[in-house]
Amino acid sequence: MDILIFKITAAMVTFAFGFLGGLLALKLQQQKNSSRVFSFGNSFSGGIFLGAGLLHLLPESIERLEIGVTGINFPLAYLVCAVGFVLTLFLEKALIFVNIRKIKDNKSVVYPYILMVILSGHSVIAGLALGAEQAVNMALIILIAIIAHKGSAGFALGVNLLKANIEPKSIKNILLTFAMMTPVGIFAGWLLSLDSELIGTKIIGGLFDALAAGTFIYISVVNIIVEEFSVNSNRLHKFMYLCIGLLLMAVIAVWV
Repeated sequence: MDILIFKITAAMVTFAFGFLGGLLALKLQQQKNSSRVFSFGNSFSGGIFLGAGLLHLLPESIERLEIGVTGINFPLAYLVCAVGFVLTLFLEKALIFVNIRKIKDNKSVVYPYILMVILSGHSVIAGLALGAEQAVNMALIILIAIIAHKGSAGFALGVNLLKANIEPKSIKNILLTFAMMTPVGIFAGWLLSLDSELIGTKIIGGLFDALAAGTFIYISVVNIIVEEFSVNSNRLHKFMYLCIGLLLMAVIAVWV
């Protein structure tokens, strides 16, 4: 298959997975016991984010920065990961306007948007990697990795937007924006691949991966795990779904 045709196909597939994953959350809202389903889905997404941050993003960041940044003996990836964690804490808990914008049950409506920005940013980076690839077989491996994260991330984003009581119409617009980010990255990567002399992509990608890893860990631990397990009901089931999400990321890490 021609590499350009493959990239166009990949752009459409990743868009579909991201958008449909989010729509699944909207569909489940119409079912009975939807709050219980959301709780289990949220716990599952907590495992997804924890595993994605620790098993995928952070190791990838370390690898990229070791190649792109030479001559220094400093755990740069870990520092940037910590910055991502602290920055998310600052945005959600320290800014004054966060304390003003509250919904019932005293839950902040800010972090779902932070989540959307981070997920979208990582989608662009992943799309850049696929778009810049010249070999179909390697591009296929990257596509499999993107699909494995995209649908789950879209579902998790939809769940968190619903839990923040955001209107369904606005949620669909947010999901469309999120779903478009990987195709945008693929197109940008294809443009970059036309000039093989461009440098620094590994460093930029490594820094963003580390930043996203810290944000993922924060959202998983503070916004999902702490929130879900502060409610007494179904704790064992929620723990099980959390472990399933983490195990899924661990299994994917064997091949990706």
